[in-house]
Amino acid sequence: MAVGGGVQGDVTAGRPDHLPPEEGEPAVGTETGWNTAVVRDLLSAAFSDEELVTFCFDCFPAVYQDLGSGMGKGQKVQRLLDYCLRRGQMEELLARVRACNPAQYARFAAQLGDDVE
Repeated sequence: MAVGGGVQGDVTAGRPDHLPPEEGEPAVGTETGWNTAVVRDLLSAAFSDEELVTFCFDCFPAVYQDLGSGMGKGQKVQRLLDYCLRRGQMEELLARVRACNPAQYARFAAQLGDDVE
């Protein structure tokens, strides 16, 4: 049974990802230059729960296969974000979100971090 409502952490790092960083430890994603909190908010705003599932099916099938029927939207967003962050696919994720929902992307673009424009 996973701790924290089913969110599994990175056992290779020795610390689950859903826990806040300890003092002096960088937050997950910050070392890459991406503002993961803003990307998370963008994903939540850009897609309904059903649209997010369809987006994962079409664009990130490995994430889609990992989505459970009892999972909340926030958990699905976190799985997608974690997958893309760990595999260096943030640019692809953001480009696909931009193509699917340009209006929501434009609302968040200035806050995303890195050079996304």
